[in-house]
Amino acid sequence: MAEENVDDPLQLPDMTPKKRRQSGPRSPEQRKKQHTEKQPEEDPEVGITVKYDFGWDKRGNGFRYDSRSGRGSLFGQLTNACLGYMVMSSYCRKCAMGASAGDHDCVCNHDGSAKAMEPRAAVQLCLNNPNLTQANVRVDTIVADRDASTFAALQKESPHPINRLVDLNHNLKGFNNDLYLLKKSFTWLTTDCIEYLKRCFQKAIKQNKNNVMDVRKAILNVVPHVYNEHEGCGGWCKAKSQPDYPFKNLPQMKPLSDPAFRVRLEEILGTQAAEAEQLAACGSTQVNENFNHMVVSRSAKSRFYGGTNALKTRVAGAVCVKNIGIDYTDNVFQAAQLSPTVTKGRSSLKKAIERTRLYKKLPQVKRRRLQLKCQERWHEAKENSTGGITYASGMGNVMERAVAATTAALSAIQEVSSWIPPHSVLQPNCAMVFLDLETTGFGRDCEILQVAATCQGAEYSAYMLPQGKISQQASEVTGLKVVRGKLVHNSVALPTKPPRIVASELLAFLKRCGEQVVLVGHNLVRFDAPRILQFMKNYGEPMEFCEVVHGLVDTVPHLKQGKVGKLEHLANSYLTENKWSGHKKNAHNALSDCALVEGLLDHFSISREALLSSCVAMGDFMRRQVVLRNQTRLSKDLMCFTAAGISKHMIIKMAGAGVTIDELKQVMVSKGTKGIGPCLGVQINGKPRVTCNKKIVESIATFVRQAVEADGVDLSHLI
Repeated sequence: MAEENVDDPLQLPDMTPKKRRQSGPRSPEQRKKQHTEKQPEEDPEVGITVKYDFGWDKRGNGFRYDSRSGRGSLFGQLTNACLGYMVMSSYCRKCAMGASAGDHDCVCNHDGSAKAMEPRAAVQLCLNNPNLTQANVRVDTIVADRDASTFAALQKESPHPINRLVDLNHNLKGFNNDLYLLKKSFTWLTTDCIEYLKRCFQKAIKQNKNNVMDVRKAILNVVPHVYNEHEGCGGWCKAKSQPDYPFKNLPQMKPLSDPAFRVRLEEILGTQAAEAEQLAACGSTQVNENFNHMVVSRSAKSRFYGGTNALKTRVAGAVCVKNIGIDYTDNVFQAAQLSPTVTKGRSSLKKAIERTRLYKKLPQVKRRRLQLKCQERWHEAKENSTGGITYASGMGNVMERAVAATTAALSAIQEVSSWIPPHSVLQPNCAMVFLDLETTGFGRDCEILQVAATCQGAEYSAYMLPQGKISQQASEVTGLKVVRGKLVHNSVALPTKPPRIVASELLAFLKRCGEQVVLVGHNLVRFDAPRILQFMKNYGEPMEFCEVVHGLVDTVPHLKQGKVGKLEHLANSYLTENKWSGHKKNAHNALSDCALVEGLLDHFSISREALLSSCVAMGDFMRRQVVLRNQTRLSKDLMCFTAAGISKHMIIKMAGAGVTIDELKQVMVSKGTKGIGPCLGVQINGKPRVTCNKKIVESIATFVRQAVEADGVDLSHLI
């Protein structure tokens, strides 16, 4: 420490700078060296097992690994203490500035590639380690990842044979990669299935720790187990005693049956079983990974410290924490005769770290951690599949055009979109009006014969003479017919009113019910609401109607019992009191139907709050009607996709989102096959525009590509 940096509040002892430098170690690196010198001597040629790993100081992106610095670490198998570390650097800042080699402490000790740092550091730490030489021990077994160059370098330089144990975590990653490569050929191989196979493989090793033969047998038994052959399974296998045991993580909760996949899986597991001797010890370099994390917290990868001794000091600090503890700085300060740190705070921090370490090892905590990890993975998968695409490299313009096309499609039908009501807040004292219609048929163009509405004892009902014919099917259901220009119900003539007067009277009735009205009805959203809106548009004031009516409540989801959902069947089954007999006889009379709906809601104790919670705002309902009209308008041109195996439901969904064949061809010409996914899956209002399903997107992309190439466009330069 330079004298000019000493500050009076530190209360340093009265020493000269020279004596202070000579009195103790000047850095955590020297403190660590002093600590390792205290290791007791043991008998010569004692073989030990060590763990080795290497970390770089620059993030690798999967394509480029050119870090100028890194560090290797060597830890004992039994003690988990750091037996040695080495900082590698291929750059020196002083040398880069033109300083000669003898003028400074050059930190450059490597002149090869970044990947060559790992085997070179391994040779130095395992074979030329002064700490191991002083302790009279040698490395006989090393636990490391599957870096062939590291182990090959050790075998070449070592005067004695060295055994290798494979780190289970790195090995599991390799097994995971092999399974995901198979996923490209076997589309039914889901993520849950891959995770299940990984768990089976991992448990086969860990449950037979240190038993090479049993590990080999257990690994080879994974394939028969998932193919429902349990002769080699132990007592842990529930499927062995339960022939119909559901494999909840396998496709359709059934054992695998694909013979081609079995051959590929047996090849992968056979390779793993051949290395059972290296796997049986359940080796782990987790302590090395933890050390790398500690180093990164002191030497961030966003900064470069490898050009000076700063990196060595920071790495040495992590070594001291690993070997001595968080209070190692107190020992450094005492050796340097400097003022002590706040030892109480350091001691509390050390105890907290120990408590956290012990807590994380508890079985219930590990189970909870795994559960949260699975939940996070499921949530992420759900968001990716149902939330739509929000990011795709180089596809910003494709997604912008897709959103614009959907927006244009929603506003294409001016006569509907021009009177969509603005959003309004649902009031707690809104009036709930039960509404029902009787019509001339069940199609979109049917006419209304009867309108009925009830609200807290008040009721309104009116009949109208249709301009067209009443279908025979509707007449059989309602009992309504037109005879000699009059509307007849079971041979009794009914009084009728002109449609314009009915529309005016209905609107006046709704206004008397309250300032804000919510319409309630059985199958209201799908059947009654579109027809009453069209009726008000033709004969009344649609804008005024939408201002009074806030939303719609369909009672089908609330009243449906299993597969029984029709109002007539529900009334016959549950409204058995005598007071309902008259209404049940007049079933398909709109006024009686309103009473039956009200009675069923009371019978099942459906609260007002439950009904309002499912209310569909009138504006949202109107937008849905626009989508339905778009589907009718555009679906005819998109029916060509049925040749690609696309379902009619998906084609209608594409039409509702404003997707056209010309738009897809334009995306194919500009971006190729990879542009179809963002075009169909871009997020709109929190959901995909059409779908994010890879199989469907690939089928559509293949069909569009063939259509574009058939038009004579060359797409060979596009993926």
